[in-house]
Amino acid sequence: DVEETEEELRGEMSDDLQLLDMETGKWHVVTLRSEQLGAKPVAKEEDTVQKAEETVTVVTDEVFTMKLGGAAAPVAGSLAAAPAGPKSGPGPRMSAMMAVQRATLYVYGGVLEKDDKQFYLSDMYSLDLHKLNEWKTLVEQPSLPDWLGSDSEEWESGTDSESESDSDSD
Repeated sequence: DVEETEEELRGEMSDDLQLLDMETGKWHVVTLRSEQLGAKPVAKEEDTVQKAEETVTVVTDEVFTMKLGGAAAPVAGSLAAAPAGPKSGPGPRMSAMMAVQRATLYVYGGVLEKDDKQFYLSDMYSLDLHKLNEWKTLVEQPSLPDWLGSDSEEWESGTDSESESDSDSD
């Protein structure tokens, strides 16, 4: 949650995949290998300094082993060099259901907020945790409907006026 007042709560959704290191209690951003290969660094000096500052964490589980770099801030120049194609995988959402089976992470559904309205998602994605190379779309999300009007508040106000006219006729 980003802002909270008595009347309003505003949150920020993210599509980052993060891993909690249980030994140190730190969160690390997991980057897919295809994203690492696609982005080419602009300035090698800044990249070398950034690599020196990063700490490499090795997470070993009974099923798989992952090496993760520290969650350092990205260099401004490398953002421009990233591929501009459509991003595959799940978009920002909240309350998504997740499960891991045989080293495959599954993400299903969730809620997307758009212009003070909530849309329930029904898409499903999988990620091989051994390879960490790409998200696979198992169930495609249908396009979100355009909101054409008639909020529930308008409907409620219409029923209030009808009930008042009914009570007047009695």
